[in-house]
Amino acid sequence: MVQLTPSVSKSGSPVPNDGVMEQQGMAIAEVLAVLDAVRSTGCRFWLEGGWGVDALVGRQTRPHRDVDVDFDADYEDEVLQALSLPGYFIETEAQQG
Repeated sequence: MVQLTPSVSKSGSPVPNDGVMEQQGMAIAEVLAVLDAVRSTGCRFWLEGGWGVDALVGRQTRPHRDVDVDFDADYEDEVLQALSLPGYFIETEAQQG
């Protein structure tokens, strides 16, 4: 699983690469952009974590600072390239520690 964090905030200002988002978190439009980027590679993927729960519930239940996405490891290079174009970076659990 990877956690994706935007490198630019909704206001357009750079976000420090420490994984801390603005207090209001990711907007649904940002989540959809991530999913569209992953989908463009043709690989299977799964939405997890808080946004995954919200997708099942049918509404956003709380602010989220990132989005958790699982994808087919055979497509790793393609997915990472597709996500880097709009400015996303991968945050591992070790980096959060």
